[in-house]
Amino acid sequence: MINITGLNCGIKGRISPIKERSCEAVNVYEMINRILISLEEKTGINLDQWIQIVNNIQVAKHREIIDYLKSEYGLTYGYANQIAQ
Repeated sequence: MINITGLNCGIKGRISPIKERSCEAVNVYEMINRILISLEEKTGINLDQWIQIVNNIQVAKHREIIDYLKSEYGLTYGYANQIAQ
């Protein structure tokens, strides 16, 4: 089993070599789960509902889905990308 971790520093995903910051190792799957929970809290729409929205727009390309969600729902690239996955 491979343990995949990321760093969660609370600074938009960037780690600065200039300043030390306290970072906690976070499992990638936990990071995705946190993103999806946050998405539902901010929009009031859960992942299943977002998938239904995407299925109703009849676009197939990943980038088209992202562009649609950003323009029609004001989502950030990160949220739109998670939905388009």
